Amino acid sequence: MIFPIISMNNFDLKDLELLGLDFNSEENRYIYNNVPVPRVTAILSKTIHEDHLMVWANKIGYKHQNYTQVLQAAAEIGNKTHKSIENYLRSGVEEPDFIPFLSFKSWWDLINKDNKISIIGMEEKLICQWFGGTYDCLLNISGSIYLIDFKSSNHISYKYFLQLSAYMYMLNLKGVRVDGCLILQLSKYKISFKEYILDFKNSDHYNFINDCIHTFSSLVYSYYRIHYTENLYTKIFKNKER
Repeated sequence: MIFPIISMNNFDLKDLELLGLDFNSEENRYIYNNVPVPRVTAILSKTIHEDHLMVWANKIGYKHQNYTQVLQAAAEIGNKTHKSIENYLRSGVEEPDFIPFLSFKSWWDLINKDNKISIIGMEEKLICQWFGGTYDCLLNISGSIYLIDFKSSNHISYKYFLQLSAYMYMLNLKGVRVDGCLILQLSKYKISFKEYILDFKNSDHYNFINDCIHTFSSLVYSYYRIHYTENLYTKIFKNKER
């Protein structure tokens, strides 16, 4: 059986040690050896532009909705979705009136019918020298280890697999092997779900996640360099812009 090559060698991240960056309070939820490091999601947001978000923002404006309020409402649904799933898996507490939870429950009942399931970890913080993040769930599904990400977003993109590849990298540093990834898209409107599965026994899936790992490493390098360049710009021109 083959497994992803968990490395970030296409960019020499050790060069970043010389930059001596300090990250702001929004990004320093994760501390490595007393040094704040950015979130995986902050790195992705800073370095990747997605056109569908522009289209979405324009639709919000066309409907005369407040952009900030819509974003906040979506974030609240996402947070409640994760919390409701965690509460159920830890203590069996159900949210019978919350559609994303019911969508999860329908998936959970389905996979438990034909598989032996055990929970390896939930909402675990992972931290390395360059970034940190918290994965949703790590499951043993009939002998295979799957990294699970629960999403209540309307749009799923490759960006989410870049996020999972970063978590895989950090899990590998802890000696944890991952056999596959699964993004579970949970509907907010009706009880339904959609699975986006990578099984690393499939060579196409294996090659894709390896590309994600290498792509994310390039984004880490770019993220640090962007911050460094921004700081230099401010230092040089801060007086001229007043």
